[in-house]
Amino acid sequence: MSIAHKNVRVVWTHGLLSAQEAIWKGIPMIVMPFFGDQKFNTRILVAKGVGIYLDIKTLSTQSILHAVKEVLYNESYMRNMKQLSSEFRGRPISPLDLAVWSIEYTVRHPNGTLVMPLKS
Repeated sequence: MSIAHKNVRVVWTHGLLSAQEAIWKGIPMIVMPFFGDQKFNTRILVAKGVGIYLDIKTLSTQSILHAVKEVLYNESYMRNMKQLSSEFRGRPISPLDLAVWSIEYTVRHPNGTLVMPLKS
């Protein structure tokens, strides 16, 4: 089943791409980070009130049930997510157009200030 399916009410995720898809679709999240930037992204999502954090180290049937019930029945998650989704969709340039612009800019300005070379 896709996140875009009409019956999806909660997304359980760990990564940024599925979080972005959930934000685009306006679906609250249960977030369980494993490594890297996932913990940072989780803190942001929780602070915005669009998701609830599950710790893999203390994961239990009860913590899962609590998270699912909290996100499903506490309307603030959906309300906050609808607001975030509206802001996310309201960008003046689409992600694809931004990617194309960024690549073209880098080609036009290889030594530009927006380009940070990799350190060897």
